[in-house]
Formats: sequence, C-alpha cells, structure tokens
Amino acid sequence: MELQNSTEVGDNAGRAEVATVPQRCLCRLPNVFDRVIELPLSANADVMIYNFANFYCFVVSSTGLTDGQVQLHLIRYSPGMIKLIVGEPGMVRDNMELDRWRYRLSELARPELALVFCKGGLLVVIVPKAATDEN
Repeated sequence: MELQNSTEVGDNAGRAEVATVPQRCLCRLPNVFDRVIELPLSANADVMIYNFANFYCFVVSSTGLTDGQVQLHLIRYSPGMIKLIVGEPGMVRDNMELDRWRYRLSELARPELALVFCKGGLLVVIVPKAATDEN
C-alpha cells in the first residue's frame, strides 16, 4: 500500500484535476539501527546467537584468529547510535562493506561493556544488557 497526498490542480477549463504526490514517511534510513554488532565474517556465516536475560552471546568457529588477534572497536555515530565491530587490533574501519555479518541489538544492550575472546577454536562475543525490573 502506497501512501499518497492528493492536491487539486486547476486547469484552464475550470475543472479540478487530482494530482498524486508521494508522501515521505521516513525520518531516517530504515537500515540504520541504534545498536549493531559486526563480525569479521561473511554475511551468510553460521553464527550461534544466544539471547539470555542478562546478555547476548555470539559463538562462531574462528577463522584462524587467536585471543591476541581479536579486539572490539566501538563507533558512535551520534548520541544513542553505536556500532560494535569485532576485528584485529588497530583495525578501525567505518566503511560499509556489504558482505559482513551483522546483528541488530536491542535497546537494552550495552555494547560499551562487551567482551571478546577466542578459546578452543571458537570466537566468542558477549554483550551485556542493562538491568531491568524483570531480570
């Protein structure tokens, strides 16, 4: 269903014609989320996501990375908009690569407190959530 505005436009014969003008409803891009995590994997990688009451846990078979080769990078685009990038130390990239694994985090997520480590061939990222009355 397409939203449209109708405006009347007069012509020389005195008749009124109805012209449709598309209405813009979005205030920002729909693909820009408040909190996102990005892993150094292709978009179709098999990542196990555990959504517990107090934290998220992302587990994937590591791509040859060791504990010293992986680090978290936090990018703040504007107040409240945070992108958490998992990658190599010293690597801070803010470009939009299309073939990257991304996951939208909830409003309760606290990416600034996230942890990352490699253990036994697994890459593990833990993102805590803010405490609520329910948890």
